[in-house]
Amino acid sequence: IKCGGSLIDNRHVMTAAHCIFDEYGMVRKKSLTEVYLGVHSLTDLENKYGVEKFIFDKRFSILDGKLDHDFAILRLSENVQFNSNVYPICIPKSEFDDFDRLVVAGWGKLSAFEGAPNSLNEVEVEYIDSKYNLNWDEYFISKLLLFLLIFVLKTGDRCNKLNYDFALKSQGLIEKYAGQYSNMINPIHDSHMCAIDTLTGAGACIGDSGGPLMYKNPDNNRWYAIGIVSGGYGVCGSVQVPTLYTIVAKYKNFIKRYAAGSKICPI
Repeated sequence: IKCGGSLIDNRHVMTAAHCIFDEYGMVRKKSLTEVYLGVHSLTDLENKYGVEKFIFDKRFSILDGKLDHDFAILRLSENVQFNSNVYPICIPKSEFDDFDRLVVAGWGKLSAFEGAPNSLNEVEVEYIDSKYNLNWDEYFISKLLLFLLIFVLKTGDRCNKLNYDFALKSQGLIEKYAGQYSNMINPIHDSHMCAIDTLTGAGACIGDSGGPLMYKNPDNNRWYAIGIVSGGYGVCGSVQVPTLYTIVAKYKNFIKRYAAGSKICPI
C-alpha cells in the first residue's frame, strides 16, 4: 500500500490511520514499512527511514467502513535532519475557517480513469461547509421543520447534501419528501471536513490517502496542515462528491502528546 504523510517534528510523521491497517483489521508490520522524506519523484527514492512505532486514535476501526477518527502518527527509527526540502509542517492552533482555497498534494491517481503519476502533484480545492449535522428523524415532527430542513441544506450543509444526493443518484432513488432515504448514508463525522474543486471535480484520489490538505498563509508564508486525506463516498473527479479529510486541529493535543517537537501555530 502507498500513502502520503507529513513530517511534524524531527522524529514523527502524521498520516491516515487506515494506511497502517490491512483489510482484515490488523495493524501492518512495522518492519515492512518504509518512509521516504522530501520525495518529488517515485523513481528517485532516497532519504529512507524505518518505523519504530505506530500511534493511532483507538476509536478508529478499519472494519466499520466509516473512516471516523482516521488519524495516525509514525515514530521514525531515527531523527531527521532538516533541510530546504525536508521540514515540519505547522499544526493549526484552531480549527479551520472558511478558507478561500486549500492545496492537496500526493502521488494518487489523476482521476478515476487514469493511472498514478511518478511525480508529486498538487491541486487547489475549495472548502465545503459541513458544520450542520442534521438529525433527519426530526423531519417528521412537523411540516414547519420541512421548510427549515430545506433552508439549512441550501445555506449551510453543502457537504452532507452533496453526499446524500450522490447516494440517491448512484442507487437510482427518487425522494417523495426531503430526507426520505437519510438512513442510507451517515452524516459527515465531526472528525472530518470536506473539500473539492467545485468547477472541475479535482481533488484527492486513490493513492493520496494520508497526504496533507494545506493552507499557505500569505502573511508569513507558512504552510499549515489543515486536513489529512481520508476518503470519500464515491469516485474521485466528480464535482458532486467531495473528499473527506481528517481535521488536523482536532488532534493538536494528541500530536503534542506524542510528538513533543511539533509546532502548534496560530494562523
